[in-house]
Amino acid sequence: MYKIKNITLRNFKFFHGAEIDFPHNKLDLERNHLLLYGENGSGKSSIYWALYTFLQSNLKKDDNDIYKYFKHDHEENLRNRYAADTDESAIEIQFENEHGTMTTQKISTSTINTKDGTFIQKTLSTSDFINYKYLSKVYDFRNSETIDLFPLFEKNILMFIDFEEEFKKHDGSLSGTANAGDWWDFISNDYVSLPKNTHTFKVSCEEYRQFNDVTIPRFIEKLKKFLIRITNRTNQLLERKFKEKLKINFDVESIECEFNNKVSTRARDQTLHRPKIPLRISLTDTLLDTSKQGVNKPHTFLNEASLTAIALAIRLAILEEKYLGGTDDLARILILDDLLLSLDMNHRDVVMDIIFEKAEDYQLLILTHDRGFFNLCKRRIENRFTEGWIFKE
Repeated sequence: MYKIKNITLRNFKFFHGAEIDFPHNKLDLERNHLLLYGENGSGKSSIYWALYTFLQSNLKKDDNDIYKYFKHDHEENLRNRYAADTDESAIEIQFENEHGTMTTQKISTSTINTKDGTFIQKTLSTSDFINYKYLSKVYDFRNSETIDLFPLFEKNILMFIDFEEEFKKHDGSLSGTANAGDWWDFISNDYVSLPKNTHTFKVSCEEYRQFNDVTIPRFIEKLKKFLIRITNRTNQLLERKFKEKLKINFDVESIECEFNNKVSTRARDQTLHRPKIPLRISLTDTLLDTSKQGVNKPHTFLNEASLTAIALAIRLAILEEKYLGGTDDLARILILDDLLLSLDMNHRDVVMDIIFEKAEDYQLLILTHDRGFFNLCKRRIENRFTEGWIFKE
């Protein structure tokens, strides 16, 4: 399996200049796991987002959607503000396998090679990112709202799910991708290009029938099956690892995606109605009457530690769904950024045990701005592992 040998950041977010003048711009890992401490404002999160931007670049169909992060005159650029307009901005990662074979991948002001071949594509499909912002989005809803996780899946999770089946495009050709994020991107964006009669969709044409009667239902069917699988694993983690007296469910029977609904006998709304993924819980305390075990709004009932445990259990269950077959031509990276801040000590111990169990299958990069957690985690690592880790501040 390939692992990261080093990460070089040039004029990207916090990191100003090139590594020849600023040695801290090059992070040498030498294929080891990493535990990194950095105070707020020290560049820790810049490393997380550099890795995220780097791997996600493989999904960008238009290279300009990558170059924009490095161009000084683009309003969405992520360049260091002290860099001169002519200075290169770049993220460069060197990977090495156990046999010493290396490959260098780079995205920059003028270079993109993360879409060459399948190395980064496979690495992205088997890697994952988890940070505190993701965890809070699982339960950050008003009391008047019910939890809908589809926006979170759309932004953070679908691109890591393999549906193992291609979809048909409007011209009848296969998509060339089985990625769930690509399925949804096609459904949510390309419906506007379906054939029309002036201003309304031509519902009798083959393209419309394929999209409405096959592609959308197939997407929902596969999404439901995925949710059922991770529900079972999530509940196992909650019961056996986190010792929580509750179970989750996504109310999969209610999940649907409707398109171009009738609003009258002769008119349709020309609209795609996005799915919702409700999150419900049921309490498993035997002392509680069964009529009181169901909770439709977990965020109004549970404390933050329990909600964070649920969010982590869901994401860890998703991680276990990833394909873990051959490793000769890919890297598996698990990047964790301050994900334990909302947990009490007991929950932290549980999560650290689960994460350390992944050390054989993944290269772990654990980032934190909490000095106490850094010291605690470092002691746990030193007690559990004799080699394979580096610690940086």
